[in-house]
Amino acid sequence: MFEEFGDIDKVKEFALPEGEIKRLEGEVEGFEREVELLKEREGETRKRLEEFSGLKPSEEIERELSLLKEEAEELIRRAGEIGSELEQKRELLERKGRIWKRISEVEKELVLYSRLREDLRSDRLQDFVSSLMLKRIVERASDYLFNFTNNYEFLIDSNGDLVVFDRAQGVERDVKSLSGGETFLASLSLALGVSDILSANAHLESLFIDEGFGSLDEETRERVSDILELLKQRINRMVGIISHIPDLAERFHQRIIVKKQGDFSTLEVIY
Repeated sequence: MFEEFGDIDKVKEFALPEGEIKRLEGEVEGFEREVELLKEREGETRKRLEEFSGLKPSEEIERELSLLKEEAEELIRRAGEIGSELEQKRELLERKGRIWKRISEVEKELVLYSRLREDLRSDRLQDFVSSLMLKRIVERASDYLFNFTNNYEFLIDSNGDLVVFDRAQGVERDVKSLSGGETFLASLSLALGVSDILSANAHLESLFIDEGFGSLDEETRERVSDILELLKQRINRMVGIISHIPDLAERFHQRIIVKKQGDFSTLEVIY
């Protein structure tokens, strides 16, 4: 678009303001009216000359007629030049409008690309993906925690920190304020949440939970073991519990028992 004129500044030099174009249009109309008046005067003069057709025209009348003809021709020529110039200015003005429209479109695209460039920088993209994954994991883990406790849920506070919402008290609690048993259930819920999110795109055949049951009271261990049994059936994965608590191990039909024998150990597999 700019090749013919070089750049947009050249276009601005050739493009007259709309007021100037209107002024030129007024001049053309004035010249055209003058041409019409001159034609009328020429016609009147010819009629007057016809009245004296039998007489020899005087030199003065001939000079006047010649001057009128020259003036009319000059006005016609000038009107043609102004008309051509006006048409060129109109075309330039239209091009100027198209160029400014394109500039506006390019500026909008530039803003979009600049925003994408900032958002796709490695650190910002990593932060965005991390926050998105954390949100999904917390939502999933919160379901498990509530099922385990019938009271607690996970939340992410305004500072981006993980907290526990106590439904009974209607308040948020720092995860560090949980008791030993509650902390274990919270950790277990997060582990299950991570497992669920990762298994959405990858097939995970097993999940192992190592210790932590010693901090639970008997009632809580009973609830957790029941939930784990249902969980194993629902997620169609092998769930392995690593524990040194005999009564918890006996709740599961399939077990691997490790027995210490001096300086070596033996394994007993129970199906």
